[in-house]
Amino acid sequence: MKRDVTARVLATLLGLTLFAAPFLSAAQAQDFDQLRRWCFEDSTDDQTIRGCAAVISAGIESGDDLADAYDRQAYSYNVKGQYDKAIADYDHAIALGDKFPSAFLGRGNAHYAKAEYDRAIADFREVIHLAPNDAGAFYAIGNAFRAKGSFSSALQAYDRAIELEPDFAAALDNRGSLWGVQGQIARALRDYDRAIELAPNFVIALRNRGLAYEAIGRHAQAIDDYSHALKLKPDFDVALVNRGTARLKLGLVDAAIADYDAALKLQPRQASYLYLRGLAWKSKGDIAKGDADLARATAIKADIARDMAPKAASR
Repeated sequence: MKRDVTARVLATLLGLTLFAAPFLSAAQAQDFDQLRRWCFEDSTDDQTIRGCAAVISAGIESGDDLADAYDRQAYSYNVKGQYDKAIADYDHAIALGDKFPSAFLGRGNAHYAKAEYDRAIADFREVIHLAPNDAGAFYAIGNAFRAKGSFSSALQAYDRAIELEPDFAAALDNRGSLWGVQGQIARALRDYDRAIELAPNFVIALRNRGLAYEAIGRHAQAIDDYSHALKLKPDFDVALVNRGTARLKLGLVDAAIADYDAALKLQPRQASYLYLRGLAWKSKGDIAKGDADLARATAIKADIARDMAPKAASR
């Protein structure tokens, strides 16, 4: 349990040295109480960081309390995308004896965000050691294996996450994407169907199921899924491009170009979008507009034609 900071401050004011800290006026003691509450109670991320920094620098806390301050500050740094600072704080928390799964999970998430997948996996393994029935830990390590290209290990991790938590929509979606990569579209569709049944507004799963439908030539159903995703998230540029490509395959060239136009308003320097629109213009017979888009795409990314060759061949 946290010790009462007010009692410590009063003791200092009375000349009783209970800890090594500078003399605090009553106003300073009140300010410190507020900072401490920001650290250990519900606050914004900026307040948590400010409060925990004050607690840590005061030299008052030790052991589990100090580890907790580092852990809370690290979490807020993670949320803000300041991953190096988060990792440093998690290192302190763990060194001080914070052996709770959350500290290793947080540090693993920070390493994952930095594409340090082996370090992330090591931390997620520690979470699983401490909490062997935590579905979220298996999901996290599955994501790290997937990012490394270790698909077999990723599938095993997702299987375990779903075994522990059958309604884990995100794990079902990610497992479906791995089945799709391996060409097992029927399995992928089963996972996507279940994920969407559990979470009807799951835009990523809708987009992924659309890709699976396209892989087996069911372009109209793919368009339905992309359109549903776009109703939920109108600025989902990837879904716009996917729908445009599906429409192009059905010969709906003007509708495809409209989708590419909308995507390019959101991402005007995305070379792949320009390249695809260029192909659409050329398929419509407007060679000048097509060549202009292809030239702009190449100016942004010199090897775009090589990167897009498989997609162009599948049109």
